[in-house]
Amino acid sequence: MSIEFAGLSLKNPVVVAAGSWSSNQENIQKCIDNGAAMVITPTICSEPTPAVNPEVFYKENEVYSLSLYSHYAIEDWEDELEKVEKKDSYVFCSIRGTTVSEIVFLAKQVERIGADGIQLNLFAPMDISLEKSILQTEEKLKNTVKQVVKAVHIPVMVRVPHYIASNVNYVKALNDSGAMAISGIDSIRGLYGVDIEKACAIPDAVAGYTGSHIKPISLAATATLSQLTNMDISSVGGIRNGRDILEFIMLGASTVQLGSVILEKGHAYIGQVIEEISYWMQERGYSSYSEIKGKALNTLLTFEKMAKKVGR
Repeated sequence: MSIEFAGLSLKNPVVVAAGSWSSNQENIQKCIDNGAAMVITPTICSEPTPAVNPEVFYKENEVYSLSLYSHYAIEDWEDELEKVEKKDSYVFCSIRGTTVSEIVFLAKQVERIGADGIQLNLFAPMDISLEKSILQTEEKLKNTVKQVVKAVHIPVMVRVPHYIASNVNYVKALNDSGAMAISGIDSIRGLYGVDIEKACAIPDAVAGYTGSHIKPISLAATATLSQLTNMDISSVGGIRNGRDILEFIMLGASTVQLGSVILEKGHAYIGQVIEEISYWMQERGYSSYSEIKGKALNTLLTFEKMAKKVGR
């Protein structure tokens, strides 16, 4: 029941997304011990970001993250990764820099300290600085990713927001960049609301919004990416259970990432989800995830075809 992803053979399609649930060696080990095929670290930068309190605002399956990037420096991550017992799982490092040369430097560093792959976190919901510089055009994006791919010998995956997943020109640029996989979607800029009695925003700053409510957006992005690219897709955003994972695979995803649900249910929940999808597959006689990958795509119609089908 393994699946091929970014040139690697994964024992299952369950990946743990970058976040506080993978913030250090202890949490990464919990993910691996509970069956995750791959774990992505929080985004590593040249300088660690300070912690804020609270880092996460959680309300009714909605998660608002105020944690920009990892609080560890690259030297700290070297110590953390050395202690991880990977077993038959993989660890990808998420990275972000302010210039192309800095991003390339970080890519080389995480490869040196033991990363099995890289996730380029270029489109951060709370930090749009790169979109005014190295991501300003499709050509700049392609050249940035291409330089990273050229600099390392491990797979490179690019994480994108929903508005890039549906942009034909940007997806084509990623197709031509040499990246092996694309991850989508990123969290969305959001606020929970306003306390109208105190006239204050909740939370205290615009945050990265995720949780079950963004699943429809992520599903649409996965379907669109499946139609626009041959790169492997790692879907993320609003996934809470095995049924959700199977839905994304049927729309073309190779792997599916669990994130904020781990905050609610704990790391042991990863194993429950893996058992759930394995049981569903076996009960229906499937021997490979490739048998269901993209199976629902041909039922997805354009509006024009849908209108024609109903005789309008």
